[in-house]
Amino acid sequence: MDKIKNNITLILTVITIILVLLNLKQCSNNSALKQDAKKFDQSIAALHDSIRKTVNSKGDTVFAERVVEYGLDDIVNSEAFKSLSKEKQKFYLELDKTKGLLASSQATIESQAKLIENLNYNKDTVKLNDSTICYNKGAKEIFIDSTGNLKYTHTLTFGNTLSSNFSYKYMTNIQTSYIRNKDKTITIEYKLNDPNAVVTQAQSFIVPQEQKTKFQKFMGKTGKWLISTAAAIAGGYIGYKLK
Repeated sequence: MDKIKNNITLILTVITIILVLLNLKQCSNNSALKQDAKKFDQSIAALHDSIRKTVNSKGDTVFAERVVEYGLDDIVNSEAFKSLSKEKQKFYLELDKTKGLLASSQATIESQAKLIENLNYNKDTVKLNDSTICYNKGAKEIFIDSTGNLKYTHTLTFGNTLSSNFSYKYMTNIQTSYIRNKDKTITIEYKLNDPNAVVTQAQSFIVPQEQKTKFQKFMGKTGKWLISTAAAIAGGYIGYKLK
């Protein structure tokens, strides 16, 4: 009788352990589904985020917005995608055709500055009086100016018609940083070295990285093995005891 009681107790203990492991695995799966739903909502919010000028933690002036981090197929087939501008839709649709994509960003930059304020006539090519300015035929006026980022030359030639030739060179550095926030969202920051430039619009995407807790990783790797092993050991031990 005592042997039967001990075997029953052992069986119940093993069954309890297996049920606990199964329940923990189910909880882990439910948690993963909730995390996935939260990331989807965050990415939909990022779709409609607008670029903003701000100062980051380093004290640098940057232009920032949230990054879409979710499966592209789900994004482009969502209801929220339909309300995006044609330009933003084009950006994500083109990415959806890119193989091996890791991340992508696109920004529109605008720069405006005041350069030459006062010009002086070339005395060798122009005649001035109180009411008239006369240029000799074939005369040229060449204007050259520059800032830290822009250099240009503007040449006016006075002939049968007035011709204008304008050439310029614009250079600016754009530093792009992807930053993981405390709420697990990602923010992209654009840092420009042109103080007169601004980012007027932008869109960005990063392929989602699977993020799991240590327990979820443990259950994912060893959960099935642990449950089946426990059942096998318990079955063999019970069979041995019942002999």
